Amino acid sequence: MADVVRIEGSGMKTFIQAVLAVIVLCSLGCSSLKHRSESAVQVGRIRNAEVTWSFIHHLGWMPSFTGTTAHMARNFRAEFIPHLVEALKDPDRFIAAHTILTGSASSSYQVGDHEFNGLAVEGEPGETALVRPEQRFALYRKWSDWLANESRKRPQR
Repeated sequence: MADVVRIEGSGMKTFIQAVLAVIVLCSLGCSSLKHRSESAVQVGRIRNAEVTWSFIHHLGWMPSFTGTTAHMARNFRAEFIPHLVEALKDPDRFIAAHTILTGSASSSYQVGDHEFNGLAVEGEPGETALVRPEQRFALYRKWSDWLANESRKRPQR
């Protein structure tokens, strides 16, 4: 037969408070995890095919977005950043991730006839733009360094 532990008086009050504290902490943590996983799912839906390039005189190749990528660019949230940085490794998402990061997270960036903030865009006006997937690793390093610098700038709690 199992022993029964009785908690009475102030011990019962302390026990109930501890249980409630654990429930509250778990629900806050679960909410945060759910929010992070929703961000990861949203970033997982972006695609390079949703980025189109137009050559603009004196600026060079400039991106525009459709679909999920357009929605994410319009509704950008800071919690997307680490997931976008990870998406830079994916040959089907790196262009979308880089252009969203450039437009939403970066305070300034360089563009040129054949460059969009470190992304080489090949082609001439009137041609289809070409972006080579080998660039994704350099972009990943660039944005990882940027994210590390931004993290160091934030005050510690």
